[in-house]
Amino acid sequence: MSISPAAYRIVTALLCAALATLLCWQQHRLPADLLSLLPQLPFILLPVALLIPLFSNHSKELATSLLMLCAYWLIRNHLQAPLQTVPAAQIFYLLCVVLPINVLALIWLPEHGLRHPQGIAIALLPAIGLFLLAQLLVANSGLMADTSRTNIASAIGSIHLSALSAWLYGLAFACAIFSAIWQQQMYASSAVGCALILAITMGWIDVANISAIMFTGLGLLLTINITSGLFHIGFYDELTQIGNRRALLAAAADAKAKAAVAKAQAALPPAALPRLDRESRRRHLQRWRRGGRRAVSWQSPMRSWQRLSEARRRRCWRGSRAAGGPTRRTREAA
Repeated sequence: MSISPAAYRIVTALLCAALATLLCWQQHRLPADLLSLLPQLPFILLPVALLIPLFSNHSKELATSLLMLCAYWLIRNHLQAPLQTVPAAQIFYLLCVVLPINVLALIWLPEHGLRHPQGIAIALLPAIGLFLLAQLLVANSGLMADTSRTNIASAIGSIHLSALSAWLYGLAFACAIFSAIWQQQMYASSAVGCALILAITMGWIDVANISAIMFTGLGLLLTINITSGLFHIGFYDELTQIGNRRALLAAAADAKAKAAVAKAQAALPPAALPRLDRESRRRHLQRWRRGGRRAVSWQSPMRSWQRLSEARRRRCWRGSRAAGGPTRRTREAA
């Protein structure tokens, strides 16, 4: 039973989110050197995830990588203070609302590629818009300050997400699952992990290093999904999911390798094979005899002369005759 590419990418997204969450709980077991390196890892992995769609002409994956990089930069610069202070409350409210809306929009927008003006706009506008809105809130400390504090005060239970933010993240997650399974969108599987990881990060933003660990997992997820998606596009038709010429050549090479192994096994004498059942040994012996080979004892070193080819024996006999050795007639006369 083979797993479909969409299901594989969804499982990859859920696994990355689960591993990142587990690492957040067990980060006290990490050495101090690695803990000090954690905040820098997203600044390494997210640009790598950004370069792959840039060179492969995928605008939506590029937009997501830029958006996540901008969001992590805002978290590292403005959300290290208590959430009730300004501008931390404003930036937190902005991220809780704008990020799931952008993920929802990218799910339903068509892919235009980076060679089209619409594709370039899709790739650049989410990150640029988030950055400009954040700078506007930082410059105007009174703008949406009361609304941001009210949003934080109306958090659900022990998490920091309000009902509106939780509903937006849940809607983004459900739409991504639907699009990945029924519409077979390559981007939707990445959106599943983005919505889940962002909800966990913003919901438990007060946990130490949670943003660094979760955005590191997000960078790995984007890299894995875009790479597997490109591999699938290279070997299967995007519309019919039927293997193309590359898939045919790969299957032919695999079949050729298996045939070469079977031919090499058929060329071996029965004594050189491991012990098989009676029927398999009988069939292999028939194939080996049909190949024109005679059974040779491979255990007896005293019969090495019998294993020499006819041409080599003839050359040895001619050499002894040229050296003055007895010929066939002299042996018969004797």
